[in-house]
Amino acid sequence: MTPSSTLLRQARSLRDQTQRAVAARAGIAQPTIAAIESGRRDATVSTISRLVEATGCQLALLPTRAPATAAVAAAIQHELRAGHETIAFRHVIQLSDDLLDAEPALAVALCVQPPTLTGSDRYDALLAALVEHRLRARRLPVPAWVREPQRTLPHPTPLIDAAWYREFAERTAPPAFRKHNVLIPAGELESV
Repeated sequence: MTPSSTLLRQARSLRDQTQRAVAARAGIAQPTIAAIESGRRDATVSTISRLVEATGCQLALLPTRAPATAAVAAAIQHELRAGHETIAFRHVIQLSDDLLDAEPALAVALCVQPPTLTGSDRYDALLAALVEHRLRARRLPVPAWVREPQRTLPHPTPLIDAAWYREFAERTAPPAFRKHNVLIPAGELESV
C-alpha cells in the first residue's frame, strides 16, 4: 500500500463511487486508477489531487506530524494482519496522546475523515470510543462516523479477557467506551 492508494480508496469510499465514475470525471483511465489503488503505481500530487477532487472531496494539509485517525486505523489493520497486537494497541495510545496534545481545531481535523474498518470489531469500536472520549472531554465536535453501528460492539467486552480486568474495567471505563461496549480502564489510555 502507498499513501496514494490509501487516499484514493478512502476518497472514493466516502462518496461511494466506482473507479469508472471517478475516471470519467477526472479524465484519467480507469486502469490507471486501479493501478494506483492497488499500489502497483504511485501517483504525483497533481494526479491524486485531480482524482480526489473528482470524488467531490479535497486534499488538505494539516500543520502536524501526528497521523489522522484514518491513518492510525490503516496502521492498526496492518499490524493486526502481521500478528502484532501490541504494536496495534500502541497506535491507539499514540492517537490518544495526539488528541490530548493537539490544538482544538487540529484535534477535530485529525478525526474528520472516517477511518476504514481495521478488520477487528474490537479495534473499530475502540477507535470510535477513543475519538468520542477525547473530543467530548475537550467540548469539541465529534464526527458522525463515530456513531456508525459497526463501530460499537454487540455487548460489553473487556479489552483483556481476564476476570480481574473485566471487574476493574466495568467500574472505571469512561462513558464513551461504555457506549461503544469497550470495557477499558481510563488509565489504559495514558502513555507510560
